[in-house]
This record gives sequence, C-alpha cells and structure tokens, in this order.
Amino acid sequence: EKLVAQAQKVQELPLGYEKYKATQELAEVISREIPRTFAAKAGDWILELANLPRAYMASFFDFSFGLRQGIVALARHPKDFARAFKSQFKPFLSEKNYELLMDSVMKDPNFGWAAEAKVAFTDINAKLGLREERYMSSLAERIPIFGSPVRATNRAYSAMANKLRMDTFSTLLKSAEDLGLNPRNNEELLRSIGNLVNDMTGRGSFKQLTGERVGHALEMAAPVLNAFFFSPRLNVSRLNILIPA
Repeated sequence: EKLVAQAQKVQELPLGYEKYKATQELAEVISREIPRTFAAKAGDWILELANLPRAYMASFFDFSFGLRQGIVALARHPKDFARAFKSQFKPFLSEKNYELLMDSVMKDPNFGWAAEAKVAFTDINAKLGLREERYMSSLAERIPIFGSPVRATNRAYSAMANKLRMDTFSTLLKSAEDLGLNPRNNEELLRSIGNLVNDMTGRGSFKQLTGERVGHALEMAAPVLNAFFFSPRLNVSRLNILIPA
C-alpha cells in the first residue's frame, strides 16, 4: 500500500524537482522494507564517518567550485560560467531557493538529452555516490549548530555545479547542431558531449579512463575512495582532458 500510494504520487506530479524528490522517497520506501544485515548497516555508518572530516574541512562558506571543479568550463564558456556562479548565492540562503534552482534545471528543454548523455547531475538529498565529492557525509549536516552552515554551503556548491553542467551541455549541443551534426540522433556523439561536460566540471568518469570493467568497480567504490583521496573524480576529470585517448 505504501509503494502504490507513493508511485501514484510520482505519476501525478509534473516533471521537475518535486517529482524527483517523490521518486527518491519511493526508492527509500522500497529500501526500508528490505531486510538488511548488521554488516551492511555498519558499512554505511563507517562510510559516513570516514567522509565526515572531509565534509567539515571543505564545507564552511566554501564557494570554491567555480575556480576548482569549474575552472575548465570558465576558460571555454565564460557566459555559462558567469550565470552559474551567480546562481549559487540564493540557494546558500535557503532550502527553497535551492529547490527552485533544481526545478529550473530539470525543466530545461535539454534536460532529458543531458540525462541521456549521462551528464552527472548531483543532489544534496541523494545517496553518497550522487552527491558532490566534498559532501559525501549526511552526518555533517545533522550535527547541531555546525550542521547548518555545512548544509547551506552544500546547497550553493551543488546548485552552481548543476546549473553549470546544464548550461554548458546546452551550449555544446547547439554548437554541434550549428556545425551540421545531429547529436540527438547520434548516441556516441551525445555521450561524448556528456563526458566533456562532466570533465570540464570536475566530475570525471572512471570508465572513460580505465575501461568498462575496472571503471565500474571504481564507480561503485567512489564513496570509499573519496574518504581517503581528495576528490578522486576531479583528478580523473583532469586526466581525461589531458589524455583523451
């Protein structure tokens, strides 16, 4: 009954961030009903705790995404970068502003194509592997007093990242079409554009660097890697750009 009720809610909502959140809740309902071993639960807590110091070190009023993860996009797409940089400050101030920005990203006419291209959109409410690397610990946001600035900075960081990825993808899609190409009917070209957007914004693919099998294992292990190495996806993105072969 819980599943049916939540599924109906998802179906009734229009495309946007509210539908996304309702879908996440549906996944949570399913997850809660599946029995989990003590070892699995302990593993989740260990990952959260391992990532906690990183989340605090990099979280207090940190607006460095633009000149760190996003600096390659700045060099080639300054207009998209400027819009994205400006967009991070309102989400910093409130949860509602973050939701409005995410809703605008998901209602972009090219969002479906960006998702098809595997552009790496992230969210502050997602599981660890789908968060920005600096915020792979929800525990950091729950600690009284100190958790509030961490959450606010996470909102700003993720807002700029998603806005920059969406706008840069749209620009590259249009550029390809202006050249007489048709990425909407060319899966390989579409995925190449998606990979480039991810690399330019610090969200590199392990699969692109190492191959499918090894890359898949590293993708699954990303939260573990993030606890012991500083921003592994960012490092991979730089390697992908420097060594495109």
